[in-house]
Amino acid sequence: ERLRVDRFDLLLLHNPDTTGYQSDVVWATLNKLKADGKTDLVGVAPGPANGFTVDVIDCFERHGASIDWVMIILNPLEPWPGGLVLKAAEKHEIKIIARVVDYGGVFHGDLKPGIRLPRKDHRSFRPAGWIETALDKLPPLQVIADNHRQTLLQLACKWDLAQPAVE
Repeated sequence: ERLRVDRFDLLLLHNPDTTGYQSDVVWATLNKLKADGKTDLVGVAPGPANGFTVDVIDCFERHGASIDWVMIILNPLEPWPGGLVLKAAEKHEIKIIARVVDYGGVFHGDLKPGIRLPRKDHRSFRPAGWIETALDKLPPLQVIADNHRQTLLQLACKWDLAQPAVE
């Protein structure tokens, strides 16, 4: 009601705990929302802070028939742990939405060494030096991008889309 919509295209559990991944009640409720026309599709958007790979694959095993989409962090500089669930997603015919394809903005070219991100910026929770480490890895990727007349972000998007189950 607050959003003034009757239904959602896709409803994802964001960063669930073990209960969200495993609970028959949670997934029955999501299925009911789907059956009642409140959403067309359901899935999960795991966060990296929990037991990501094991939880996601276990969720596929338990509730794969209910899951349409899973949104994971995946890009050429951050293929782990997201890449570890791709084969399981394929096996269960679950589609993957890749997020943070730009590696927190690194592929846009506007993050420079030593930049101070605002405290409330979600990227400020990454380990110290992550930007400098990423920037050091860009030159070989830039050569590939240049050879194909693409930006680094275009290359990252194509890399993600070349992965199994990513759509």
